[in-house]
Amino acid sequence: MVKLTGQSPDAVRGWAWDDVVHLLALCDMEAEELRAGRPHVGARAGAPQVTVYRKRPKR
Repeated sequence: MVKLTGQSPDAVRGWAWDDVVHLLALCDMEAEELRAGRPHVGARAGAPQVTVYRKRPKR
């Protein structure tokens, strides 16, 4: 997670468990699409892909 997000290990340790699981699931889905040779859903040919990850604030 540290390499994926570029955050410090302490910051990642503070994440909620469900946020980590959702991020890992998203990465797995994207990897599966790449292995299958399919572009991302809704992608236009030649358009740059941007992925934004949002972390919910702690309660």
